[in-house]
Amino acid sequence: MICPKCGTDNPEGSRFCSNCGSQIPSILFKNEANANNDQSLNNNDSNNQGFNNQGFNNQGFNNQGFNNQGFNNQGFNNQGFDNQNQGFNNQGFNNQNPAPAFAKPPINKAKLFKIIGISAGAVIAIVVTILLIVNRKTKIDLNDYIKVNYTGYNGYGNTEVDFDYDKLYTDVCKAAGFSKKELEDIELTDLILDTKATTKKAKKIYNIYKACDKLDYKLSKESKLSNGDKIKLTFKFDNDLAKKIKVKFVGKEKELEVKGLKKIEEYNPFDHITVTFEGMAPNANVNIEYDEDDDYISLFNFDYDYDKDYHYDLGDEVTITLSSYSGEDSDEDLEDYYASQGIKVTETEKTYTVENVDAYASEPEDLDTSIMSNMKSGARDAIISYFASNKSYIRRGSLKYEGYFFLNNKDSDTWDYHNIIYVIYSTKVTSKKKEFKPTTVYLPVKFYNAIKYADGTVSIDDLDADSYDICGDDGPEYGWWDNVKGYKRIGVMKNELLTSNKSNYITYNEME
Repeated sequence: MICPKCGTDNPEGSRFCSNCGSQIPSILFKNEANANNDQSLNNNDSNNQGFNNQGFNNQGFNNQGFNNQGFNNQGFNNQGFDNQNQGFNNQGFNNQNPAPAFAKPPINKAKLFKIIGISAGAVIAIVVTILLIVNRKTKIDLNDYIKVNYTGYNGYGNTEVDFDYDKLYTDVCKAAGFSKKELEDIELTDLILDTKATTKKAKKIYNIYKACDKLDYKLSKESKLSNGDKIKLTFKFDNDLAKKIKVKFVGKEKELEVKGLKKIEEYNPFDHITVTFEGMAPNANVNIEYDEDDDYISLFNFDYDYDKDYHYDLGDEVTITLSSYSGEDSDEDLEDYYASQGIKVTETEKTYTVENVDAYASEPEDLDTSIMSNMKSGARDAIISYFASNKSYIRRGSLKYEGYFFLNNKDSDTWDYHNIIYVIYSTKVTSKKKEFKPTTVYLPVKFYNAIKYADGTVSIDDLDADSYDICGDDGPEYGWWDNVKGYKRIGVMKNELLTSNKSNYITYNEME
């Protein structure tokens, strides 16, 4: 198709010139179609030139276009192309090129830019789509592979995590382009060193192992759980490794509520034993009797420890501690061990006060009126017996009760006297042979090891007069070598009976 404007040869069927953009007149489509029809115009027309390739060549309408031979009376007579009416004179289309039959249409720039924009957008979309497909990563949510359960008893519950590593590993292999079976049949170190394996394949498999090895989870609390507790589940992963195998790990932090823990039974091991004290204070000992019907004592091999087996006095405190031959090292481990069996031990030690045992009297208040009456009677009998046996030399007046001295031994483990009581009477002594003037003499009678029984009564063995002597030899002299027993001086009596014994005894002066 020859452009009437610039003469450019355009492809057949073109409506606009590819060079200058001018519209190619539609008549040319028709004329050219007729010119190419060998049956309409034979070789005799237009001096055997017709409208051949020389008719409309790149030179436009030259002198060869429509000469006198082109449209003679034989070619297109009476068809509207004669020499007179069409303005085609004998020169036909001479060197002066005729104006085009139609004006050049204006270019619609907005439409052109729109077409260019749409085309560019489509190209970009295609490129992005290709990049997305090439770089697409399979998203793996770690929350889909983990399940947290709770076991044990309320207050002592534990988490039990079921993480499906097998399924996770299978999905990671699939995303990376391998089957799990294929990777299971490959030794990683062998593959890396295998010269037959491609480096790319070896690295991908290595990255699968590394990416999975970096996966981890964490619970904010895993033990000593109670129903209703809130714990957090978090994940750890390395997506820099994961992207090498076209995987992206995600794992949103989750808050979990503890539920389903069983109710624990509270158990006090001291409710199932009886603690008593036996023997004589201050050397009493501890005795523990177990409840034979209690199953836990035998189940947990309960035992009880205390500081010492004996040497306990009335009023002493004894701390008894629960122990168990369970093999646990610490109290916390032992507590967890009990909880695993469904019990919570509410008390692991308890303090007891030594009571309800016989004891040696340790202070004057331990001597009730009954024992004091018995000791006074015994002292009188001893004094009367003494003077009766010495009536040939000395005589006594009436007896006056002056009070007593009480001494308590500081050493509870002594083999000596635990306590000493001196019951003191006074009387005026005269000499039958006038060997000394009438003298007031203090007569202390010694008693020892007074016992206060668990029922509250107090007793001293052998209160007979023959068993107790009058202490002291500070009385007046008579005969060749004798002195009246007792003390004519109170100070000497106190010094000998109280002061001299204070290093070993706690002393009390109860003289009236």
